[in-house]
Amino acid sequence: MVTIVALLFAAAVILLPNLGDQLLWQDEAQTALISETVLARGIPYGFDGKNYLSQELGAEYGRNYVWKWHTWLPFYVTAASFSILGHNTFAARAPFALFGMLTIMLTFFFSKDLFSNLRTAWFSSLLLGLNVPFLVLSRQCRWYSMAAFFCLLALYAYARMLRGHRHSSALLVAAIVLTFHTHYIYAFSLGLAIVLHAALFERTKFIKVALLCLAAMGINLPWIIWLSGMKYADQYGAQIMQCGTFVALGARFAAKLYLHTGMTAAAVALGIFLIARWVGKRRIACPNRQASSGLWLIALFVAFTVGALSAFSPDSFYRYLAPIIPPTVVVVALTISLVFHVHRFVGIAALLAAILLEPVPSYIYEITHHYVGPMDGIVGYLKAHGTPNDTAAITFEDMPVKFYTKMRVVGGLTGEDLTPAKNARWVIVRKYIISDKDARVREYLVQNVDFTRYLPTTIDYPDIAYENREEPGEHLFRTSNSKDRIIICKRTE
Repeated sequence: MVTIVALLFAAAVILLPNLGDQLLWQDEAQTALISETVLARGIPYGFDGKNYLSQELGAEYGRNYVWKWHTWLPFYVTAASFSILGHNTFAARAPFALFGMLTIMLTFFFSKDLFSNLRTAWFSSLLLGLNVPFLVLSRQCRWYSMAAFFCLLALYAYARMLRGHRHSSALLVAAIVLTFHTHYIYAFSLGLAIVLHAALFERTKFIKVALLCLAAMGINLPWIIWLSGMKYADQYGAQIMQCGTFVALGARFAAKLYLHTGMTAAAVALGIFLIARWVGKRRIACPNRQASSGLWLIALFVAFTVGALSAFSPDSFYRYLAPIIPPTVVVVALTISLVFHVHRFVGIAALLAAILLEPVPSYIYEITHHYVGPMDGIVGYLKAHGTPNDTAAITFEDMPVKFYTKMRVVGGLTGEDLTPAKNARWVIVRKYIISDKDARVREYLVQNVDFTRYLPTTIDYPDIAYENREEPGEHLFRTSNSKDRIIICKRTE
């Protein structure tokens, strides 16, 4: 109990400060808006009665705008948070930060159970708790930390089941089911990894494991059938399951995983360790069967997940790797622990390097200082000078405007009819184009809006591409010093 409290407290200190400071960016605001339809109508919809909530030209929903692009559990979790904490930024992110905290805690117990090594367990939680990309993902109003937690919970339950722990079989089925309802793709890679691992290393329990995984998929079968009608191929059919795309995405996913989980420091430390052992002509101890089995379990899950992502993802976004970050960090911790056991100095250096290779000081700055993004300016100005009954047209990041102002907002990536934009009270043409979808919106506004009827106002906020996205290398830890300013056009009466 003391360990649990200590881990959760440490995770809270690193994840909760300033959680509601930055406004939601496009993807987060979409989750928040869809979650509001859950409170209003019981299930998630892609249209809330005023605004369309699509980012894929309407491909995400089916008949009557019922949402199909994602499974629904994150929306219900967010809706519950809104009902308790109110409709605000902190409430939108709080449940996902909580799942991030739980994942850091669970990483300790998963590592300890898998390798029976307390040092490795503490290193695992430390490395994950200071892994900046994972922390950023856990502070997003999106499914990332939930998927990470439930996948790790399933692996933990499976490892305990192999050792005969009570209730672990039921926990395994529940974790796979919850993974599916958080994001379906990981439930399949998880099930395949577990079944294949049992076939290779636990043949006496293979039938039981296979039946448990089949039971989980059987519970999800109605949803699998329903989701099969999704229009994903309408948007990305030309690239999914293509050999060249598969290889390219796989390489980029692997490179990002390597660069952002401390694997560089672990690899260098392991190299030094092996060279030292070879020069000293000392026998290198092989991992015991339990450790080897645990490493194979992680390797299979990582390989199947990266393979599935490479086959079906639209791009190599780091957020898609969220569920395999914790087990990968466990492998890094095990490697450093091995080095530490033989060469303490090298082990300490590797542990520090794995932490310091990530921008920890920048992250600390972010959670202790105010951030100002383009949405601060746009939302603040529209709320100060407009009303929820107004219509606004914008080329991109329409979702935050919808969430915070409750105006009728036209444009973005919805694919909706843009005719209302011709007489919108507010028109905002962002400097940056992020896809052909908002490029078409800009083209329409330029060609069809009579800007002689509008008074432009430049506000002192940076006109950068995103409020602040989660991708490593693109996430901003402090306010941008971009010289480009937001321009808002108001129709003259």
